[in-house]
Amino acid sequence: MAPALVPPLDPGQPGRTLIVARTVQVRDRKTGELLTEPVSGASLVALARIPLLGIFFRWLLFDLGIVSSFMGWLADCSFSRAFIPRFIRVQGIDVSELSDPVESYPSLNAFFTRRLIRDFTVAAENGTARLRSPADGCVLAFCGHRIADSIRVKHSVIDIGNLVGPNALGFLAGGENNLEFDVFIIRLAPKDYHRFHFPCAGRLVDFFDIPGGLLPVHPAALAAFSRVHTVNHRHVSCLDGEFGRFVQVEVGAFGVGAIRQTHSGEKFKALDEKGLFRVGGSTVILVLPSGAVQAEADLLRSSHDGIETRLRVGDWL
Repeated sequence: MAPALVPPLDPGQPGRTLIVARTVQVRDRKTGELLTEPVSGASLVALARIPLLGIFFRWLLFDLGIVSSFMGWLADCSFSRAFIPRFIRVQGIDVSELSDPVESYPSLNAFFTRRLIRDFTVAAENGTARLRSPADGCVLAFCGHRIADSIRVKHSVIDIGNLVGPNALGFLAGGENNLEFDVFIIRLAPKDYHRFHFPCAGRLVDFFDIPGGLLPVHPAALAAFSRVHTVNHRHVSCLDGEFGRFVQVEVGAFGVGAIRQTHSGEKFKALDEKGLFRVGGSTVILVLPSGAVQAEADLLRSSHDGIETRLRVGDWL
């Protein structure tokens, strides 16, 4: 995979200080409380912010991709299973949801891509006329953006056309030049369940793999690097769902050994498993023509304030 160069930092943009945040506030949807979560890998981002030397560290750690590949290889080795108990403790993972005993996982990667005992079928059948979260994670929602618009996410920028690529953009637009889009960005932390699903029923129309780098996707990295989501490696699926055409993008990130598509066949049901991320943090992005769905008001309010909302697979978007 050819690495993508990281755009240079722009010191003139707001929020681009040399201080790297080591925690982030997210909203708990059930209680409405603001929770503080640690940012994994903030120290590495801080290295990339060092004047002059930061250029070298950024190239070595993120642009080159070797560190992420090496982490993925280590996590596949059998001796990595010794780190699973500490990973559970540090990340605060709920072991009651595991489908298998902790000691049965042969490697850290096997645990990282663990299955859960949740019944996704029941969740999907409980009101199918809803767009649902395809992953566990923290979501931001943006509505009514044109192709020429740039979506600002924690001081980073997403251009819809660059994110999905020209073929998927043509599929989404269907020949219309002035179409507006709604975008849902679900960021997965290392502690999260790292399998992703389909947000509704439908069929797969096309699929693209877009090579790129492996920058971190957590808020500290988004504040430090520009256009993270559109320079990282990503899988782009063109889908025809019950709400019409939409695109689902799985974005690779630092430490992600690979993105795997596990679903076979053209058709899928709501919340069928689509694939998985191996070790590392990751992001799933949904892009729909505006008006296809009505985004939940609480997500829009929090996103307007720059606050992510923590969701689980199947929660309403």
